[in-house]
Amino acid sequence: GADMTNMTSVAYFNFDVTNFGGAVSLFGSNVYSSLTINMKTGVATPLGTTTKDAGIPMGTVSTGSTSKYVAMSPSSGVVMHFSNGTNTSKALEAKDLSTPLFYSADDNGSGLNISEIVSNHPEGALAGDFSVSADRRVRFSQGNLTYTPNSQTWSFHENQWDMCHTTEDNDVNDEYNSEYTGKIDLFGWGTSGYDNRANDANAINFYPWSTSYADLNTTTSATNYYGYGPSTNVIPGGPEALTQTSGNISCSYYDWGVHNSISNGGNQAGMWRTLTKDEWVYLFNDRTDASSKYSQATVNGVTGLVILPDSWALPSGVTFTPRASNWTSNTYNISQWQIMEQSGAVFLPAAGNRDGTSVYDVGAGGYYWSSSYYYESYACTLYFYSGRVAPSYSYSRYYGQSVRLVVDY
Repeated sequence: GADMTNMTSVAYFNFDVTNFGGAVSLFGSNVYSSLTINMKTGVATPLGTTTKDAGIPMGTVSTGSTSKYVAMSPSSGVVMHFSNGTNTSKALEAKDLSTPLFYSADDNGSGLNISEIVSNHPEGALAGDFSVSADRRVRFSQGNLTYTPNSQTWSFHENQWDMCHTTEDNDVNDEYNSEYTGKIDLFGWGTSGYDNRANDANAINFYPWSTSYADLNTTTSATNYYGYGPSTNVIPGGPEALTQTSGNISCSYYDWGVHNSISNGGNQAGMWRTLTKDEWVYLFNDRTDASSKYSQATVNGVTGLVILPDSWALPSGVTFTPRASNWTSNTYNISQWQIMEQSGAVFLPAAGNRDGTSVYDVGAGGYYWSSSYYYESYACTLYFYSGRVAPSYSYSRYYGQSVRLVVDY
């Protein structure tokens, strides 16, 4: 929350980031307008005037790099000088803060080789990297997906713990129509707004606010009892590398992130996607040290599930108990959760689910859709409550559940 007007901060980092690939934040007692960085010793010599204390998120460092880095949080007219220990090799002007840059400097004996690395950290994505298969990593969105019907706006909740319903509600019918001015964050499966009725007559419940669960299988052996998502094959959409198979919504316009632009998530269709059932399973069961990287928790008074990134070390000022069987063993206030979030942690609130026009299990259970088909009237979901995490559960498609999108990284 520091005021960065006319300020610049420069930091020197010497990371072994072979298995890190996380976010970097700069916390310091002084900010200078110009520094000389000795890439051999790591000593930064200030050449300007002290202006103000600051703590600044600097972006991300790519996994696999072992170079020495400096990061610059910019203002026009500010210069960063690189040194190999004897002579200044190169000076670089400050860059725009909206495009975080990391400068890599390797001393090969004959001088410094300076290169810029532009962070590709997308808007709305959290810092931590999560393996969801042996060769695929993702980053989670900053909060659960929401939709505002009257403005037709998709967005992420501002905070990870945010949810529209904080208590159970037995009548949400007034919210579920095209004129509603508030936000919806519990969706039937495949309700991205993609209208495919011309090719699939049973796919009638595609609106984000759909609540109907009329049985369409009264006279025929329809493959989509309740009209949510595809009945059989779907038309692929978006540049996803996943293989689309019969009945699934992965790699298709039925996927909320593929079909829609997210206003605070890059505002471009096709940037985001929903995890498959197998990816949820890999995240909780199969990645390295998977069993030690999740637990029930309470964040800012909201119960839910914490998931830790692949490379994670417990930061100072907080504690973490893996696989707790209650909501209270891991309890964080806002400032404590900020420390956890900066280290890459994800929090999924127990937002409950919607059955028709009633919302149940708020604070007691979390239900998060996958993009995977189960059978005619069901789809796969991540389900958790105080004593259990089930990454391959299944529910009727008409249930309104949370959606947490990811971006491939």
